[in-house]
Order: sequence, then C-alpha cells, then structure tokens
Amino acid sequence: EQIRALGISPERIKYVALTHTHADHIGGIPHFKRIWPHIKVIGSSIADKILQKKELFHEYILADTAIAQLMKAKDEIDDLPPALVDYHFGLDSSVKDGDKIDLGKGIVWNVYETPGHSPCHISLFEESEGNLAVGDATGFYVPEKDAFWPNYFVSLEDYLNSIRKLATLPAKRAVLSHNCVIYANV
Repeated sequence: EQIRALGISPERIKYVALTHTHADHIGGIPHFKRIWPHIKVIGSSIADKILQKKELFHEYILADTAIAQLMKAKDEIDDLPPALVDYHFGLDSSVKDGDKIDLGKGIVWNVYETPGHSPCHISLFEESEGNLAVGDATGFYVPEKDAFWPNYFVSLEDYLNSIRKLATLPAKRAVLSHNCVIYANV
C-alpha cells in the first residue's frame, strides 16, 4: 500500500537493495518476495553468507512476528500477515565496493562497503540526483533532537571510517533507514 501510495507500480520495481541483515531490515523480504517474486534482492557478499545460516531464521521470525503484532496493535494493519511455509532470505545477487547497479536511463547506483554498524553493511550513491542511501551506517537519527545516536555493533574504527568515506560523496540528500531523509544545505 505504501509503494502504491507513492504512485509506483510494484511491477516496475526490479531490485531491492539490503543495506544490511539486521532483522528490522530484512524481516519483510520473504513476504515481499511472495507478493512480487520478480523483484531481485541485492546485498553484500558478507550479507549473502549471513543469510545462508539457517540457525538465524528463528531470530528473524521472532522479530517479524513482533513487528507485525505491534503494527496490528497500533491499527496500522488489519490482520497479521499469513505464516510463510518457505521462509527464505537468500540474495539473488551480491555486490561489493565499487560495483555499479545500472537501472538504465542514466540512473546508476554506486556501491560502497560501509561496515561498522554491521559487518555486511553497504551504502549506495546515485550521482545524477545526489541520492545517498545510508542505511544505518551513520547511526540512528533522532529528528526531535536533530542528532545521530551512534550505533556501531561491530567496530568503532570501521564505523568512523565508513562515515568518513560517505562524507566525501557530493550527496544532496541522505536516505536513512529510520525516520527520514536529510537534505544537504545548498
């Protein structure tokens, strides 16, 4: 419903890029793929290895169920989504630092490995419009305080190096995983 509300036909979507494999970012992928099996899921090669671990499915199922129950309690959804028989997270393709995802018509997303928040984190930059998909590489943004809450689970050094790498890009807007899009002062 959110995709359609934006005026986008889901049938035109070719890819979903996972910035990283934390449960709050991938729990919906099996449901998404059930509805739109033509969409290809892209992530880092480290994400691909993580998603192959069957023992992690229990964590994802718990998070997915908890999020759905919370949404139902808030009346954001009418019913819980149907239980999936085949709960699959595998990537259709993996990318690495320096790769490009060419969508045609001059739209090319450049891939940047940005570990620190998670070992598999990637960020993507589309130069023609200046869009930077940050994911959680820079932490959790709190709009009310106009501040980032540092959120590095793997390595502070990697986290800071990733932020430095992203800071060199001529982004006009940063698309965050949580809360908002931040526009550069121009």
